[in-house]
Amino acid sequence: MILVGTVVGAITGLNYGQHSAKRGALDKAREVLLPALIGNIIMGLGGTLYTFVVVPLTGKSLNYDQPLKLGTGRVPLDSIAVFIIGLAAGIAIGVAVAALIAYLQGLPENVRRVAFIASLIVFLFGLPFFDQVTGLDWIAAIITIQIFILLALGLNIVVGYAGLLDLGYAAFFAIGAYTTGLLSSPQIDIYWNFWLVIWVAAAMAAFAGLVLGAPTLPLRGDYLAIVTLGFGEIIPVVFRNLISVKLVEPFTRICFVGCDPKVDVVRWCIYACQGALDLTAGEKGINPIGRPMIPFTDELLFSSRSYLPWYFLVFGLIVLSIFFIRRLRNSRIGRAWMAIREDELAASQMGIDPVKHFDHGHGSPFPPADRYTAQRFHAPFGAGQR
Repeated sequence: MILVGTVVGAITGLNYGQHSAKRGALDKAREVLLPALIGNIIMGLGGTLYTFVVVPLTGKSLNYDQPLKLGTGRVPLDSIAVFIIGLAAGIAIGVAVAALIAYLQGLPENVRRVAFIASLIVFLFGLPFFDQVTGLDWIAAIITIQIFILLALGLNIVVGYAGLLDLGYAAFFAIGAYTTGLLSSPQIDIYWNFWLVIWVAAAMAAFAGLVLGAPTLPLRGDYLAIVTLGFGEIIPVVFRNLISVKLVEPFTRICFVGCDPKVDVVRWCIYACQGALDLTAGEKGINPIGRPMIPFTDELLFSSRSYLPWYFLVFGLIVLSIFFIRRLRNSRIGRAWMAIREDELAASQMGIDPVKHFDHGHGSPFPPADRYTAQRFHAPFGAGQR
């Protein structure tokens, strides 16, 4: 009820704040109070009808012994009292949110921007603590949402700035994730530090971008989308089937990975000599994976049962990503991407090299190598081919 009330209040505040004829911020806030109250009361009546009429009609019985959760404690109230408290809190919070948003809509543009950023920061920092106090247990789902926000930020560089319709972008996430798992878990007995592994994983994903990006540079539009879609489907299938890896040189019979000298006819084995190597654990995935370690803190800070540190870690990564992406957008290469996106021919006539900048858009961190490779693949097709 609290979440629904917040959403109803936010929608009401945005609607009345934008379309109100009144100019003052306080006037807008006062004007929205009554509509927000009515909207949240209607929401509450709908929730009451659903809880006490619709649910019993489906054959489900109400549980009257559910206590109210407050943080780690439980208040012994029945479910009706819990529902009434949640309903009242939802209406109050919804009206307050509507008034706040309407008030912000009436402020000058520069003040409004600062107030919006400050409100957003307070909301994002207070959200996990609110989740703990109310016992909603949504923080795990919120962390998953944060991870997908990181994915969307990276995708916006390729599709939004460079104008490349890449439908296989999540495959690079998979490459980075499996690299992290392999280098910081007992799967292949490598236990590197988390803060080192994430850079290696980023480099591996960027290298995959170079491998895919160089031969696909001549493609545009639907053709590029089909190729990247195929790449995005191939990568998960490959990783899920790396459960019996064996690598033998056929002439010298030297086994590099995954041979058992008692069974296989080989001269000698270099690694994983007890049989075929299970590299990725198939559908189960790699588990456990190394956790971040921060100096002068508890070793179990980032445990599987403590979501709060993970929330702020991913939140910090999102903030850093937004900062660097904004800097990248305003840089020379970012402006070149946007120019090529709008009109590649006009951009090339102005001295912008589409070959180099498109391959940068695929994520390669090695400018000399990717320029040479891209030109080798791209030259036979012609820079202007569609």
